Amino acid sequence: MNELEMETPSTELGSEAKPKLAFIDDEQRILRSMKLLFRKTHDVFITTDPTEYIDYIKNNHVHVAVSDQRMPERVGVDILREVKEVSPSTMRILLTGYADLNAIIGSINDGEIYRYLTKPCKSEELLAVVGRATEIALTYNPAAYDQQIESTNKKQ
Repeated sequence: MNELEMETPSTELGSEAKPKLAFIDDEQRILRSMKLLFRKTHDVFITTDPTEYIDYIKNNHVHVAVSDQRMPERVGVDILREVKEVSPSTMRILLTGYADLNAIIGSINDGEIYRYLTKPCKSEELLAVVGRATEIALTYNPAAYDQQIESTNKKQ
């Protein structure tokens, strides 16, 4: 496993299962910030590795996937396109520090991303967008979330 992956167990005392959130970025500093920002509301998975990111999403019911656009191995729109293929109900958000407008507009039009945000982005805006995407994901597939809660409760 990637040394950056620091998933918070959802079986902490008195807590219910949290919606799952996955981040990929090539900057470890950004990933650590995302982990801290969302740790109270979501189970957060972070990585710099696109293969590990897709594998995690394939093997877990991830509600929201967030990807940086410009990374050394792959661009975010391609990663989110693959996320859509392996997990169509996962809401997808793109973060970009660059104006890759043609790629972004194409992905929005193809239904591959829910929203895009420019970096740097205010914490309040990111919290609001991820929060809304989580609500939509839970509404779209509430049975999967109920199963996740039941599974967590059985383990306790």
